[in-house]
Amino acid sequence: RAQAETLQDATFWWAVAERTQQLRDVLPVTDLATVLDALVSATCRHTDLMKKLTREFIDDADKMSFMEVAVVANAYGKFNCFSSELLTALVQQAKQLLAASGNSVHQPSVGGEDTIDPQSLAVLAKALAELGYRNCTIWRVINSKTVELVDTLAFATMSDLLVAFVKLRQEFVADERFWGIVATKVPGSRMTSLCPAFFALSQLHVSHPQLRQVFVAEIFRGLEETPAPSIPVPFGAAIGLWEGQRGTISENQSLPPFTADPLASRLLDPWSPLGAAGKGAVVDPVATLKEHATETGDIIVEWAEEASLV
Repeated sequence: RAQAETLQDATFWWAVAERTQQLRDVLPVTDLATVLDALVSATCRHTDLMKKLTREFIDDADKMSFMEVAVVANAYGKFNCFSSELLTALVQQAKQLLAASGNSVHQPSVGGEDTIDPQSLAVLAKALAELGYRNCTIWRVINSKTVELVDTLAFATMSDLLVAFVKLRQEFVADERFWGIVATKVPGSRMTSLCPAFFALSQLHVSHPQLRQVFVAEIFRGLEETPAPSIPVPFGAAIGLWEGQRGTISENQSLPPFTADPLASRLLDPWSPLGAAGKGAVVDPVATLKEHATETGDIIVEWAEEASLV
């Protein structure tokens, strides 16, 4: 229930992990897998629990469903906890369940037949890729099952599977029919799945013109529908230095006269030290400077300390 309500109290989840560690010997493997999945959702990494549960999962791997295998592998992958023995046990169970499932997908069990949830297949593949498990046998089985279930796989799930194969540089074999069906799933897909899948296809050297065209068209459509970012407001406009923007020039602010540009003069006019009474005054050039020539003919200008106004 706490997982369903996305409870993010770190103290609560740490207490759950501690309690699970104490009861691990009496809890069934299904409950242990459920707890691990909840800890992943809450991003609560309890390495001591992960280490101690390894033996429980190895011993009871043959009792796990395919979804539970995927959940446990995903938890160890997300928390970066590697156990060679555990991976071997999980992969062995996954291969047996995949072989026994035929081409059926996840439905209520009929006659005890094991079924495969397509999303669990992608979760398992991603977990194995994160853990760097390169056993070619399991990847060939996943490849075969992906091709069998192509009609029922959502595009996002297909994207995750292809990316997992590329991450570990595993070969992915499929016929023209498979890629044709994938092409029909592209329209309407999200960019978060389109871009990784498009990259994976390039790395897998898939030669299918129709698939490439539909990918490019859908990615362009997604880019066109992306709202353009708002143009940043220059700092001068934000503080009201420019006319027509968020404010007017403050009368208490002075600007240095760097140039004789009319705009600068207009901006400086209100802060003139002469004030309104001195606007019509002129400076007497004779009283403000003195010039005399040196013996070499150079002209020296001496400015008076204060300018006299006439």
